[in-house]
Amino acid sequence: MPKARELTDVEKFYIENNPQKTDEAIASQISGVGPKTVAKHRASLPPELDKRDSVTETQDERIHRLASGPKSGEFIAKQSGASIMTQQASEVSDARAVVHGNQASEKDFESKNKDKIHRPQS
Repeated sequence: MPKARELTDVEKFYIENNPQKTDEAIASQISGVGPKTVAKHRASLPPELDKRDSVTETQDERIHRLASGPKSGEFIAKQSGASIMTQQASEVSDARAVVHGNQASEKDFESKNKDKIHRPQS
């Protein structure tokens, strides 16, 4: 019979953050770990971790939490007097607009930015 191995920190994190999955389901995804090992680790956890799923937030609280994250200006690349919008800055800017409900339709976007969009002639 093979010797039982210790769980890694990543495996422990996965077990702790998937309380809805069964021990068998988690064990099938972790190579060399059985359901008994998963159950043993879950039994050693403090009971406060099970109450994490019951935390709910209102739509306004969610908007405030997501909107108070990093600003897109923190991801602007600056060098030698030039500023360049990085992919991260663009994604943060788009996500913040969606969270606030400021998503424009394609028609509105085109009309508002028609003099700012360059389309190569084909």
